[in-house]
Amino acid sequence: MRSLAPAFLAAALVLAGCSDPERSAARAVSRAGPAQLRADAARLSKDVFAAHGANLRVLRPIETPESFQKLLPKSVNAYPDGFALILRIEGQRREGIYITPAGLDHPPAAQNGEHFSPLADGIYWFTFGG
Repeated sequence: MRSLAPAFLAAALVLAGCSDPERSAARAVSRAGPAQLRADAARLSKDVFAAHGANLRVLRPIETPESFQKLLPKSVNAYPDGFALILRIEGQRREGIYITPAGLDHPPAAQNGEHFSPLADGIYWFTFGG
C-alpha cells in the first residue's frame, strides 16, 4: 500500500498558499484595477472630507464605490491620505488594503503599531495594532 503522506503534504502546501491574506489581496487589487481603485478613492475623499472636518470617518462598505465593495471589506476607515479597507480583524489587530487617492504620490506614514507593504502603485497591505 502506498503512503498518502506526499498527497497530504501537497494539499497542505496548496492550502497554506491560499491562506496568505496579503497575497490574496494583491491578486484582488490586480483584478479590480489599481488605477480604478485610486480614482474612486480620489472622488470619495473629496465627498467625505468636503462636508466634514474630521481626520477619520468610519464608512459602511455600502457607502463606498463598487470597486471597493468588490474587495469585500468588513468596514472602511476614511483618512485624509487614503482609505483602509479592513479585511481581517483579530482582537486589536486590523489588516487589509490601504488605498491612497490618485494624485497623492507619497506613501502613508506608519505610526505606532502600523505597517504598510506595497501591493501596487499607491495601494498597500496594512496592519494596524499588532
